[in-house]
Amino acid sequence: MIWDMWNTMKSLMKQPGLREIRGVTLLEIAIVIGILSFLFTIGVVHFRNSRATTTNVASDISFHMEFLRATTRLQESLQTGSEIVKPVEGRTLPYLIFRDILNQTQILYLEKTDIEGEKPAVLVSYTDIYDGKFDQSRKKVLFGKVKSIEFTANTPGIVLVNLALTSPREKEITSLIEIPFKNFGTVEGE
Repeated sequence: MIWDMWNTMKSLMKQPGLREIRGVTLLEIAIVIGILSFLFTIGVVHFRNSRATTTNVASDISFHMEFLRATTRLQESLQTGSEIVKPVEGRTLPYLIFRDILNQTQILYLEKTDIEGEKPAVLVSYTDIYDGKFDQSRKKVLFGKVKSIEFTANTPGIVLVNLALTSPREKEITSLIEIPFKNFGTVEGE
């Protein structure tokens, strides 16, 4: 019975119009597996790189937004000023002393966050009310991650600020900002 089925299958395969069924060799299977594993490896590497790139871009955007907030806070703090005390006109210093609209002395300076000075500093604003005492409550941290800052008195009412911030990934953004002080000669009385 099995022999008859075999002969029937053999005779069907030899009929015109029907092709012979050919098997797949082990070499062909190995080539296909090699090609698929190569394509899979390329896909995995590309996926890992795109994920790292996405994380880096998000971190950079966050750092740029932080830099924008820092420069905005600095501008808001300085625009309350009416007169630059130090540095004198045409000079550059790492700190700024100015009088605000209430005639109080404001001091902007860098304060290191560690003793070795390897970590970025913070920019501090201190208000002196001429009582001869240091009061911690009058000290306000404007922002951190400051690598360097320099103040140049361009004119008695304009200060140039050269600000450099560093990111946790050791990237740096530097900006030169011109900030005008309040000019009370142009303010009209009520």
